[in-house]
Amino acid sequence: MRDGEPESPFTTWSQGDVLPAEDVLPHLDASHAAIISRTCNIHRTREHLPTIHVAPLVRLPDEAMAEAARNGRRPRYLWVPDYEDGEWFADLAWVTAVDKNSLLPLNPVRGCESAEAARIFRRGAGRFLSKPSTDDDIQASLAPLLKRFKNKHSGQGDEARAMRQVLDVRLEADDWDAGQTEITVVFIVEPTALVLDADELPTPNTDIATGLANGRVGPADIATALADSPSPAEQAWLWDRLAEAWLGICEEGGKVAALIPEVVTEDMYPLSRVRTSDPFDAEDLSYRFAM
Repeated sequence: MRDGEPESPFTTWSQGDVLPAEDVLPHLDASHAAIISRTCNIHRTREHLPTIHVAPLVRLPDEAMAEAARNGRRPRYLWVPDYEDGEWFADLAWVTAVDKNSLLPLNPVRGCESAEAARIFRRGAGRFLSKPSTDDDIQASLAPLLKRFKNKHSGQGDEARAMRQVLDVRLEADDWDAGQTEITVVFIVEPTALVLDADELPTPNTDIATGLANGRVGPADIATALADSPSPAEQAWLWDRLAEAWLGICEEGGKVAALIPEVVTEDMYPLSRVRTSDPFDAEDLSYRFAM
């Protein structure tokens, strides 16, 4: 509620709460719906904001898909962790605005009990609903990388474990409106993945360097070297080579003059860069913990 507004009847409701859906979403085959609107907007009176956005709850067909959704790798399906048995997901493809007057008789059930669960729900909703579109040429250029992440991310190999350390991928360019431009692809990794001191320089791994020179080393080989607990200086060098190898399977063309890799930890990526970059929404990343 804001200054000057009368008290709203929805002041105890929160984003992530669950409502019966038979009367709210009669056009959908759903028994319950989760509230997707932000809590501050729910609390405003109907005169100032007349609707609340909701999405039907669904169960996913198999455990692999549910696990991916719980970990943020299926952004369409937003986990509602504290409703009933914890196996319900809001299907954001069917978000619907509902008149607040029609919701007045209903009593919501809390879907996110803890502050952490509410934070993850909030960021998941924002990620899906505010995701910017990506230029077709950029999408096509990076498609092989997305396919590789999709196929390997949940696996057991060293490359899969390295992929799970990537929290976010962001795209930067000097001029997005140019006919052709160089795209910097920033892989943002967990703080423990890259611990090189600022005054240190990366140190090459001799075996990987030789293999790269001979064309006999790929992303999986570099990831295996990373898994062998190298020194911080060698770790930094290997992450740079792994990012290069990942982009090496992509194709430049159209708007994309070049793909330039960069690897940083989330602590090294300031807000100033967030504001001037675009997220590249690869579903198979650990977005529950991303920016």
